Amino acid sequence: MKKRKWLLPGVLAAIVVVLLILLFAVASMRLPLSYGQRDTMPMSEDEEGYDAYVEALNLSTIAAGNIEKYFGGELPDYYGGMSVVESEGEYLLRVYLTEDTQEHRDEICEAAGMVIRAYTTSDVSWNRLQKVVDKVDAIRSLPFVEVQGIGIRVDDRCVRAYLSHKDSLTMAMLGFADFRGLLELVIAPVKPGTSYSGITDDHTVTMTVSGLDHVTGYEIQLSTDPFFMEGPEEELEEGEVAVEDQLLSIENDSSVSEITFTGLEGADQWYVRGRSWLDVEGEHYESGWSSIKAVK
Repeated sequence: MKKRKWLLPGVLAAIVVVLLILLFAVASMRLPLSYGQRDTMPMSEDEEGYDAYVEALNLSTIAAGNIEKYFGGELPDYYGGMSVVESEGEYLLRVYLTEDTQEHRDEICEAAGMVIRAYTTSDVSWNRLQKVVDKVDAIRSLPFVEVQGIGIRVDDRCVRAYLSHKDSLTMAMLGFADFRGLLELVIAPVKPGTSYSGITDDHTVTMTVSGLDHVTGYEIQLSTDPFFMEGPEEELEEGEVAVEDQLLSIENDSSVSEITFTGLEGADQWYVRGRSWLDVEGEHYESGWSSIKAVK
C-alpha cells in the first residue's frame, strides 16, 4: 500500500516536468531569432550624410524628451514613438500614430516643440512596446538568464533582446515575456575587454583579453591616434606584432588570451580598442568597438 501511495505523486511530478519542458520549448519557438544587427543609416564620419543623420538623431532625442515632459510621463495611447527616416537625401523626424488625425499631429508638434513633417500609421503604441521592455527587464534580473541589453526598434515596431549566444533556457524564459509577437531575439557578439600593466622599458606592452565566450574571434587595435583615423588595418599573425601594422586579428582560442605589441618607442601615448566577431551560417557579424583606453 505504501508503494501505491508514493506512486501517484511520482507520476504527477513527472507529468508536471514534461509539461514544463514542452512549455519552454513552445515559448522559445514562438520568438523570432536573428543574428547580428544591420542598419542602413550612415554609421561612420566618412559616409555620406553622416552629419545630417547625427543632427536628426539629436533632434529626435530632444523632441522625445519634450514629448515625455509635456505629457508628464504618461504618454497617450495614440503615440507610437519616433524615429529618423531618410527622404530624398534629407533626414526627417517620423512619428508613429495609432490614430493619424490632424488633432493628434498638432498635439505632438506642440509637445515636441518643433514641426514634425513625417507620420506613419501603426497599430502598436509606445506604451505596448514599453510593457514588453518591462517584462524582459524583470526576467533578465534572474541569475540564470543571460541578456546583454534591450532596445525598442521603432521602425521595426518591435522590442529586441540582445543575447551573446543561443541559450535555450534564456530563449524559453523570454518566450513568456512576448506580447503579441513584439519581442525579437538578436544574437550579437560581445565586446572584448582588455587589461595591461603598462609599456615596459623595451617599448612593449602585453594585453590580456577577456570576454571571449561565444565568439569566433577578436581584434585588438593599438594607435597613437585617439580617434583611430590613421594607419592601415592589416590582419596579422598572432604573436609579437610591430605597432606600425596596428591591427591584430586572432581566431578565438582559449589559449590565446594575451597579445604583445612591440615597437612603441615612437610616441609617449598610445590608445587601444577591441572588437569581436561571430560567424554564423555563412554570415560574418562584428561587435562595436570597445571603449578606447589610454596606454602609457
